[in-house]
Amino acid sequence: MFLRPESGPYGSGTGGCQGIPPPWSWPADEVVGDSPGGAMREVKRSLCIVSPRYGHEIVGGAETVARLLAEELVTRGWQVSVWTSCAVSADTWENVLAPGESEAYGVRVVRFPAAFPRNPVWFSRMSRLFFRLPAALRPEQFWLKRQGPYLPGLVEAICRQDTSGASPFLFLPYLFYPTLAGLPAAVGSRVQSLLMPAAHDERPLRLRSVRDVFRKADALWYATPEEQQLVERVYPEVAPGRSAVGTVGIRGQKGDPERFCAGYQLSGPYLLAGGRLTPGKGVDSMLFDALRLARGAGSNISLVVTGEGAPSGIDGVLPVGVLSRQGWWDAVAGAAAVVIPSSQESLSLVALEAWISGRPTIANAASPVLVGQTRRSGGGVLFSSIPELVSRIQAAAANREAMEAMGKAGQQFVREQYGWDRVVENLELLLGTGADDSRPALHSREVAADPARARDEGGGSVRRTPGERGAAQ
Repeated sequence: MFLRPESGPYGSGTGGCQGIPPPWSWPADEVVGDSPGGAMREVKRSLCIVSPRYGHEIVGGAETVARLLAEELVTRGWQVSVWTSCAVSADTWENVLAPGESEAYGVRVVRFPAAFPRNPVWFSRMSRLFFRLPAALRPEQFWLKRQGPYLPGLVEAICRQDTSGASPFLFLPYLFYPTLAGLPAAVGSRVQSLLMPAAHDERPLRLRSVRDVFRKADALWYATPEEQQLVERVYPEVAPGRSAVGTVGIRGQKGDPERFCAGYQLSGPYLLAGGRLTPGKGVDSMLFDALRLARGAGSNISLVVTGEGAPSGIDGVLPVGVLSRQGWWDAVAGAAAVVIPSSQESLSLVALEAWISGRPTIANAASPVLVGQTRRSGGGVLFSSIPELVSRIQAAAANREAMEAMGKAGQQFVREQYGWDRVVENLELLLGTGADDSRPALHSREVAADPARARDEGGGSVRRTPGERGAAQ
């Protein structure tokens, strides 16, 4: 079944879309396999995830978490739908994938076309002007629509839902239009709505529209203790509400480093940097300058760069583009260390995947999340300047024994702390259906109105931290 726009290439302009299979067409609790007398009743849970992009072809941390979670829940008998855009690129939001309904690995995916694309150069210039304005004068709605992906059809579909037996919504990340417009629409329809912010310290986090979304969410699901601390520092009023830490489980995959090296004619030690490469993520001149200095001082180490936007023509840098999942695990397995230069993280999946493979990391100390993950795991080293990064790069090639020990420590950490059972327990607790919490989640507006009631009824009682349990202390 495909979207049928009411008029024009993308609908009526208000986003009217007909024939969309809504997530609530699956009852939130579907009883299957009834036996006489009502015994042996199995309850199927359902969830609708709203993400700006979705699919195995998508490179992006929050989107990858969304996909991994959706596919894991399906294996556990959940009925999962994902509402998303037709975009592959987060720079332009160009409609590339077919609109309408499809199925991927047991997940029902419904794609809505963006009403217009984004010109990244124009948007960057406009954003600089936007954030120079006093907060009261900023045209937030104009900016948010251009931030995108502008999916009015998705928001209309949320508004049209029947709240009787509706599936809960999980919105992620906080920054984009589907969350900033979709979550208030779901709350207005009185459908349970969770927010997985994927927040780091940036100017948009303090916008009025963003504050509204954090306040309205029924529960907040953080990736790390550092992310939770950031949000509660910016918005202390959300602290009494229902929340949990730990959004993803990690399962490693055996890599073949010899196959990777042979395929790309690599003969010496190499560092690996991966993910979605943007200047804001830190994969820029700092990393390449440090590599140049290390090689100039006699190191024979090279840098393999994967993902979108990988540069070319730099001495010692091998861009390999977007790898298959097996290709990625092959590359990780052979790396002397995995470099994470980003200063803006809510969770580093790259670090977790390096550690589960027994590989150490070199991470940016400007990121509180990376500092916390690295110190808790013992799986790597940090850098805070180019000279320090040069030293770390040289050590990765010269001090293999110490690097191997860190990799093993990280591997043990991920095996012990990042299991899917804990993640699913978190979700059930946030939805108010966990084994030790059968009470429904309080709506945040009730929490704000009566903090004492929130404490009495469990509004702030869910503090599970799979993957980082006890790390906030």
